[in-house]
Amino acid sequence: MGHVQTVEKLLKAKANINYTNKHGHSPLFEATLEGNKDMVDRLVDAGADTNVATTKRGYVPLGLAAQNGHAAIVQTLLRAKAININHQTKNGRLTPLFLASKDGHVDVVRLLIQKKCDVNICSKGGISPLAIASKNGHTDIVDLLVKAGAKVNLTAESGDVPLGIAAEMGHISVVERLLQAKADVNDQNKAGNTPVYLASIKGHAAIVRLLIRIKADVNICNKDGISPVYVASWTGRIGIVDLLVNAGADIHLAATDSCGDVPLGIAIQMGHIQTVERLLQAKADVKYQNKAGNTPVYLASIKGHAAIVRLLIRIKADVNICNKVLLYDSHCLYIIFSWTL
Repeated sequence: MGHVQTVEKLLKAKANINYTNKHGHSPLFEATLEGNKDMVDRLVDAGADTNVATTKRGYVPLGLAAQNGHAAIVQTLLRAKAININHQTKNGRLTPLFLASKDGHVDVVRLLIQKKCDVNICSKGGISPLAIASKNGHTDIVDLLVKAGAKVNLTAESGDVPLGIAAEMGHISVVERLLQAKADVNDQNKAGNTPVYLASIKGHAAIVRLLIRIKADVNICNKDGISPVYVASWTGRIGIVDLLVNAGADIHLAATDSCGDVPLGIAIQMGHIQTVERLLQAKADVKYQNKAGNTPVYLASIKGHAAIVRLLIRIKADVNICNKVLLYDSHCLYIIFSWTL
């Protein structure tokens, strides 16, 4: 730990308070790194430059203290008149607010907001403090940021927004707070995935239920034509399939990829018999043919799912419908050959 008395003597001897080593570390940075508040107090009072950044990553003492959750040191640094409260690091363009939000340091976030930091400055990749707090499930910080004017629909370069991120990660309290702040429930990222799609594919039934309750469109497909009920069927999330079907999901929407399957077909291929049963209850077309001409009973047969074949026969599936073997897409051929190995 640093020695305040020794520093006092050096300052009286006119030592360079802002001297940096080969890494760009100043005395103030080192004191902050050690979490030595007494030393930070003395250096700030003596006029140390709070904006001296490290050579490689471009960190300043405020960013370091914010990242480490040292609220008392942050408070001291914020006393400095010339401090750049919105300083961004070199590598990721991370502000002190972003760093504190990422790691869940509520007291630090509150201090920075009180000092009027910009809550909407994004990192490299366009990720906002609100987005990173949403991703990591820091509801208290999400609440602070929203109240301070954070844009709830600010889009990252990936096209993701905080609501979609929180839905995918399963943070229901964050989802609730963002919805209260009027987040767009049907926003689509660059892949075309909506919050309800992301929650469905990850198996977050409570979030799917919440989104349905506020009238999320359950039939918006992504860029591959894949719907929420399709991905829920693919992953065998029977509870989510049930929620979506009851909410009016169109179980006949076919993917626009090379195979063109519907939820029933993909559930059969994956062997999810409960999901198959639920889709059949919802009047799924048992004679549907995908782009290769494969019917549900064909798909169950080639995969070896005898129980599903038996189920389909019981409801009078046509066992004599042939596919378009000569018109197979190469991707579908690969899938079928893989199943038979």
